[in-house]
Amino acid sequence: MACSARFSPPTDAVPEQDVHPTAAALTVLSVRQAVVNFLDGYAHSDHDDARLLERSVALPPLQEWARWVRVQNANRDGTIRGRVTIGNVQFQGPSVASTDQFLTQVDATVHFVAA
Repeated sequence: MACSARFSPPTDAVPEQDVHPTAAALTVLSVRQAVVNFLDGYAHSDHDDARLLERSVALPPLQEWARWVRVQNANRDGTIRGRVTIGNVQFQGPSVASTDQFLTQVDATVHFVAA
């Protein structure tokens, strides 16, 4: 999953030893919030025309998936109600592929029922 935060991270990487503990804590909190936004956006996509979900993803395959969630919801007879249960969102660290992507381990369930 590639979630997008609501800020643009700096493009130049700061060596880990130069990162202030407060900045590191803010990064962890931002990453966790991005995961929560994604899960909430998916669960409540039927109620906001998938806007939060679409704002929560960054990579083209997930953008396409979010668009299809919106299309599916628009063409559904009746409504659904989504619920998120988050057990844990554990920050794992930066991705080796990109300095502005982070790895997380997520224990969560998104459950949908017909309303």
